[in-house]
Amino acid sequence: MKLKTKNMKTEKIMGAGILAICKKTGRILLCRRSASDQSYPNHWGVFGGTFEDKDLLPKETAKREFKEETKYNGAYEISDEPLDIRSGNFITYYTFVGLFDEEITPSLDHENADYGWFELDILPTTMIPGLVDTIKAKRSKIENIINKLKK
Repeated sequence: MKLKTKNMKTEKIMGAGILAICKKTGRILLCRRSASDQSYPNHWGVFGGTFEDKDLLPKETAKREFKEETKYNGAYEISDEPLDIRSGNFITYYTFVGLFDEEITPSLDHENADYGWFELDILPTTMIPGLVDTIKAKRSKIENIINKLKK
C-alpha cells in the first residue's frame, strides 16, 4: 500500500482516525480542534492525524494518533476495516470504529480544545466537512453498530 505519493504540484498524505462509540450509551466521542495552525480550527472531528514513517498501515496511524491525542491507554476494540475512506485534494483519510466499554475522559493535547460524547442525532454544527460526509454516507452502518450495542 502506498501511503504517500508526490507529484509536481502536491504531496498527497494519508491520515486516519477513530470514531469512538461507547458500548453502554451508544454515544460517539468527538474533539474540537484548537484554533492554531491546523486545518479546520474550532471544528469538531474524530481523534486522528497523519501518517508517520513508523506507521505501516492506516489502522496503526489511527491507534497511535488516538493515544497521542487522548492519552488513553485502556483497552478498546477497533474495526479491522475502515468504516470509511475519503480522498480529497491533499489527503486520503481512513476512519475506523472504536468500541469502548465506558465514556472515557481524554487528556487533551495542544491540538484539541475540547471533547464531548454526542448522540448521533445531536451532533455539533461545526464539524470537519469530511466527517460530515462520512456520517452521511455511513449513517445506517453507524446506527446498526449502536443498535446492536444497546441489545
